[in-house]
Amino acid sequence: VDALLLGGAGRGPGFRALLPPHGIARQVHGVDPVVGRQIEAGLGRMREALLTAPDDLVIGNAYRMQVFHLRREVLASVEGREGLAPRMPAALEGQPVEFLTRLAREHPSRETRLQLALAWADEILLFGALEIKAPASVESVTLLSQILAENPSYVPALYGRGLNYVHRPARLVWPEIEKAPPDAARRDFGRCVAIGRRLGGASP
Repeated sequence: VDALLLGGAGRGPGFRALLPPHGIARQVHGVDPVVGRQIEAGLGRMREALLTAPDDLVIGNAYRMQVFHLRREVLASVEGREGLAPRMPAALEGQPVEFLTRLAREHPSRETRLQLALAWADEILLFGALEIKAPASVESVTLLSQILAENPSYVPALYGRGLNYVHRPARLVWPEIEKAPPDAARRDFGRCVAIGRRLGGASP
């Protein structure tokens, strides 16, 4: 999929003709302008693709990762410069959380809520400040736990919550009514492995 969306290999004249006429085709058209630094237009096309197929995890992940990399570039450009707060371009400000929040509200499903939860988890990786990491982790874990309450064997949510438990800041009293046990990450990862063995790697 990465080769289709982002790579140059195999992108001859017939490349787009081989793509199905749905969201992924629009996604490829969106990636090209982003790579060419036409960020607003490119991300807009990627969002259109996701609106066409909101439950498509391939499209959702590609959009989320594209925004992640663009934001990380902005943060890297001001790293080490004292007195400069990282200011995102308008096309990246509040994204992808704002768009994915709207998508999950308009099209509530486990897939759209998963993408929103992972977008919050991306904030943990992008920013070092505890005041950003802590609420982002809480939002992500809350969404993933809601998904798992309805779909207990949904591996992407189990794995995502497990990663949250591994990386969540330790210097905080967490607001969950029921605190996660010390082995919470191991339990979620263990369930992922057990489901994979039982079903051959897929979620039910």
